[in-house]
Amino acid sequence: LELIGEIIYQLSGSFLSPKEVSKPELLHTLSQIVEENYYKQGLYSTIIIDEAQTVEGTELLEELRLLLNLQTDTNLFSLLLLGQLSFLEKIEKLPSLKQRLSIRFHLHPLDEANTRNYIEHRLKVAGQDKKIFTDSAYEEIYSFSKGIPRQINNICDLALLSGFIKQVKVIDKDIVFQAEKDLEGTFSFKEEGNND
Repeated sequence: LELIGEIIYQLSGSFLSPKEVSKPELLHTLSQIVEENYYKQGLYSTIIIDEAQTVEGTELLEELRLLLNLQTDTNLFSLLLLGQLSFLEKIEKLPSLKQRLSIRFHLHPLDEANTRNYIEHRLKVAGQDKKIFTDSAYEEIYSFSKGIPRQINNICDLALLSGFIKQVKVIDKDIVFQAEKDLEGTFSFKEEGNND
């Protein structure tokens, strides 16, 4: 019930300890919050649970099922469960939860062109309009990340940090390659002129 207590806190700022409040009281409070958000404030609540594959045991999955039971004829909120494919295996073992999940979507890795578009979009959102990565750097990022967004983010973050430290304006394939080695645990950052 800690999950439901945390959702109540995130949606309302009210802390209710699952040790002091019963399960029906927690669910009733959550129901009141989403109804008030929807009907009185015109707010549609979206509850996002990231890394859902890390959910252990059926107790937490049962809480998610209880949460979805709050839905009425009017959908007052959305529940997004984000996770790796192993999460689907857990859902398969709990049909009562599976039947309440209306949409399932698997994000496939990006191809090389979309990897580049993804990076350029993130740079633009961050306020950067200049060309930061060379064409060969983009190719190397794709090759290393295999189009997986989290890997793309990690390699780009480290390459940008390395470029900042080296005070370069453009990230080339060599900087990306070094960042890859660092991500794999072979750290080799050396200050210029230091051969230690």
